[in-house]
Amino acid sequence: MNDLDLNNVLFAPIGKNRELPFFGNLDGNFKKISNLKIKTTNDPAGLFGNLQASIKNLSIINGSIEGTNFVGGFAGEATVRIENCSFEGTITGKNYIGGIVGYGAVTITNCSFNGNIQGEGEIGGIIGSIYGTTSQIKKCFNKGTIKGISTVGGIVGYKSDCAIEECYNIGNITASAQIAGGIIGWSTGGSNLNIPNYTSNCYNKGKILAQKYSAGIIGSQDSGQVYNCYNTGEISKLSEEYSNPIAKGYDYEFNLVDNCYYLNSSIILDPKIVLIRGISKDQNYMSTVSFVNDLNKNNLPKAWKQDKTPNINDGYPILSWQ
Repeated sequence: MNDLDLNNVLFAPIGKNRELPFFGNLDGNFKKISNLKIKTTNDPAGLFGNLQASIKNLSIINGSIEGTNFVGGFAGEATVRIENCSFEGTITGKNYIGGIVGYGAVTITNCSFNGNIQGEGEIGGIIGSIYGTTSQIKKCFNKGTIKGISTVGGIVGYKSDCAIEECYNIGNITASAQIAGGIIGWSTGGSNLNIPNYTSNCYNKGKILAQKYSAGIIGSQDSGQVYNCYNTGEISKLSEEYSNPIAKGYDYEFNLVDNCYYLNSSIILDPKIVLIRGISKDQNYMSTVSFVNDLNKNNLPKAWKQDKTPNINDGYPILSWQ
């Protein structure tokens, strides 16, 4: 019923582990929790440790969460629905680290992260690792700086057999070893076209840096389809052999890039890149209504609109919900 200030007093996650999860539902009533501080070596870690419930309408500001594995702003591990939630602050750990959730089969809608995330593997601005054919990330964004060793994404670190829709990243994404993507680090899954294993209507303008496998939308795409996306963020020159403006991989039935675009100055192409995926456009064209129409040609209802005054995206198209 009120905003809460936790005064940086060490906080124990609610729902200790898989054997003792939190089952209730929480409606935050659009209130804020400030100065949440968690520091633990126990897995999982977050406002909730293991969450098997629903959370909505809650913000955490000036949060600080330090754990080992399965670390997230709202939940370390989750099998839930989370909507209208945001986290601002710092999150650190080793593996399965996310701004909202560390690891799980979840539906996350209208959520955001802003701050810094540091880890080793499977790290994302919204979720570190997501799986399950009913899972979905929709209308989420990251403004934070995300750093790891491998498999790092602006929205998702690692995903398997699920859908990512209408999301964007404007934060810088770094994998000191390999696999970094503006939206997803590594996308994989099965080869059944009836499973919604796709990424659609997303954009990236953050800088992507990795030793190999770096791309504007998906760093390494082993399986999954990409539709109606664009990238204007700079792609690392350190990984020319494996870089791609949209997604690393080869076009085949279960690994398709369609109607995706990139700013022609965002990547310096190298002859060693076997297949360039996406359509090159210059900045002037990408600021026109014609480009918005290009992105919307496969969308009903229309997912994109022009970035008019006050130009929140430097004139590039924005999503209809922004």
